[in-house]
Amino acid sequence: MAYLTRGVFEQVQLHLRVHPSSSLADLCRALHIERHTIERAVRGSTGKCFREFRREALLRSACELLWCEPGKSIKEIAFMLGFSSTRSFDRFVLTSCGHTPTKLRQSSPLNTSGRLK
Repeated sequence: MAYLTRGVFEQVQLHLRVHPSSSLADLCRALHIERHTIERAVRGSTGKCFREFRREALLRSACELLWCEPGKSIKEIAFMLGFSSTRSFDRFVLTSCGHTPTKLRQSSPLNTSGRLK
């Protein structure tokens, strides 16, 4: 079956928005699309491999939760995103952006009313 690359990429984006820690295999099952089709759509739309694209989506979700959910603990956010421990979440955030989740939360671009500064 032929797929439109843009349509596949949009489905991937939507799925990762809701389930940012989904593996490529999870995505294939959920969307009923072959692995190579998803990989081709992501590379064609972003120039990045699926793993790199998913990592960026996961970091974006982590930042949004850290900034927009100040009442949630780091541990809660880590588990919401599919990490098995806060240690693995801390390591992911630190290697991805150079800051710990706590520092990232403190550097929020939102003011106390929840709006951008």
